[in-house]
Amino acid sequence: QEYSRNSAKSSSLPDLRKYPSGTPRKKAFLRTVMPYITSQNAAITAERNWLISKQYQGQWSPAERARLKDIAKRYKVKWSGNTRKIPWNTLLERVDIIPTSMVATMAAAESGWGTSKLARNNNNLFGMKCMKGRCTNAPGKVKGYSQFSSVKESVSAYVTNLNTHPAYSSFRKSRAQLRKA
Repeated sequence: QEYSRNSAKSSSLPDLRKYPSGTPRKKAFLRTVMPYITSQNAAITAERNWLISKQYQGQWSPAERARLKDIAKRYKVKWSGNTRKIPWNTLLERVDIIPTSMVATMAAAESGWGTSKLARNNNNLFGMKCMKGRCTNAPGKVKGYSQFSSVKESVSAYVTNLNTHPAYSSFRKSRAQLRKA
């Protein structure tokens, strides 16, 4: 039995160990994670398009200012709140999609196609560690690693990490250069 395209409705990673290793397991894994990756990129695209549409706007409604403030906060972009001094380059460098194949490849490599203990117990597909003092070491979970309530949350955290963490600034700069080319 293979997972249908509706497997994205399930919040946790299914037990992919029941599939024979090789093509059947890989297909089931990709059918499970791809809808989340695609959905995450669609949300980022919508936010990026909104930013681009507002880039040369002179007047900002309170709702638009609040939305911009929220985006800047989520993407860890320092902004004073002054709409005349919006850090557009930094915002647009960070609010951008991650290549779907890159996210899927990392998820497969880090989780052993969804069969690792970390993936099964923590919904952690990317081997993301938790920050000191923020680990919730619940029974049955892998200690020292982030725990996610769903595959969707794991994908979202990974994409956010790539778009915000200083370690990935060269990736973001390269991506921005490719957009300009």
